[in-house]
Amino acid sequence: MVSKNKIEFIRKTRAEYYKSLEMVYRQNISAHMTFDSVKIVHRDTTEQIYGITIHQKMQSAAYSDKGWIFLMVSMKDINNPKIHMRSWQEVAFNDGPEMFLSPPKHGSVSVSALPVDCEIKIDDKAVGSSTGEPIEVNRLSIGNHSLEVNLDGYHGFTKTFQVYYHRTTYLEVNLDPISNTLYVTTYPEGAKIYFNGKSLKQLLPVKIDSVDVGNYSLKAKLAGYHEAYYDGYLEPS
Repeated sequence: MVSKNKIEFIRKTRAEYYKSLEMVYRQNISAHMTFDSVKIVHRDTTEQIYGITIHQKMQSAAYSDKGWIFLMVSMKDINNPKIHMRSWQEVAFNDGPEMFLSPPKHGSVSVSALPVDCEIKIDDKAVGSSTGEPIEVNRLSIGNHSLEVNLDGYHGFTKTFQVYYHRTTYLEVNLDPISNTLYVTTYPEGAKIYFNGKSLKQLLPVKIDSVDVGNYSLKAKLAGYHEAYYDGYLEPS
């Protein structure tokens, strides 16, 4: 192990580091490098993080060294791997500072939504439709997330919720129907009106408030006339 009084800590920006490498390679026309003792550690995470240790040997006319490289690489996008960290030291990592790859901490959410067939989104991604039973989404990162629930004919619902480590957050959503006003009149006037099978107390003309958007049926009865029927669809206002 190298004595502490022989170690100098130098901090460089990325541009400065690349510039120093360029100078080294300019001074060394050719270099022979070998790699062995490759060890790969993978933790089962959604980020697909791999830890790689490699024994490197370099020999050139003016310079030579050997040591151990550690890389922390994300393979979440297999076509665009990202190196989050790179370090080098003269001794094997199991003889020096130990480096652990801790998986991200996760929690889950359980969403119950009515009526059925609601579209449920978490963080703008569809996770399913409501069936009357809770929908559980696992392996969510700790912190704030967004919930969105929508269904035609109903007011949409949005909420920010918190996910906690190794716990399930329970959410219940009941969408409110979008309502409108329906005006009914007949000729001649004075007929008895039935709305969705229920008799209305008021006589024509009739104003029906807070009618849920969607299909509806009307029936009109007036003495001396045939009954009249009408099936319609009420649009949102």
